[in-house]
Amino acid sequence: MFERECLSSQKLLGYIRQLSHSFGGVRSPFEANGMRALFRERNFKECIRLIKLAFNLPMTLRIGYLKEKMMARNILHGNEITYCPDFFCPNIPAGELLRGSHCEPAREPAFTRIPGSMPLLGNRFFENITVTTYLRRWILEAPFETFAFAVGHQMAHIVLFASNDRLRFSEIATDLLVMISGFSEIARIGRKTPNERLGYLNDYQFCEVYREIIRLGR
Repeated sequence: MFERECLSSQKLLGYIRQLSHSFGGVRSPFEANGMRALFRERNFKECIRLIKLAFNLPMTLRIGYLKEKMMARNILHGNEITYCPDFFCPNIPAGELLRGSHCEPAREPAFTRIPGSMPLLGNRFFENITVTTYLRRWILEAPFETFAFAVGHQMAHIVLFASNDRLRFSEIATDLLVMISGFSEIARIGRKTPNERLGYLNDYQFCEVYREIIRLGR
């Protein structure tokens, strides 16, 4: 299943070439202005639908929004007592869970549940399945680019698994597919927040693959 990856620059560039070849090359930048307005209006459902369409996914997508709940215990910091949030995570069988971040599953900002038996993308039965993506509530309060990057990462997971791609268990490849699919600029802006760093590429790796994807997309 998903493991932490330590990839050389050569391997990263090889992933880009392979994904580009498998999924139709580097796409034009995603036009986000209309979606940004929808996000400001808090029309998250329509934003997510548009991102799903950007990844050419015809299946039914359900969205679950998860809240933090407070743990009964507290932690003493100096003279102050602070409560430690416990992140609710549905009990999903491991074989049906697509990871979405570098955190432990119960702390991930987003994750996706797929059917136990999923037809391949392009199969006429694929549009009949239902996939559920769970988002933490804080994603809805984050900047637009962070929200779009988190959702795009989940859609890239679905594409890789529905294509039975050999890189489907690679979180780094999932990040790269988001960027190849027209979300490079969104990823560049949205991957960092004051409290979180989304994605699996460090800053040096991200700059390297960003430049290569921009070059290939010209």
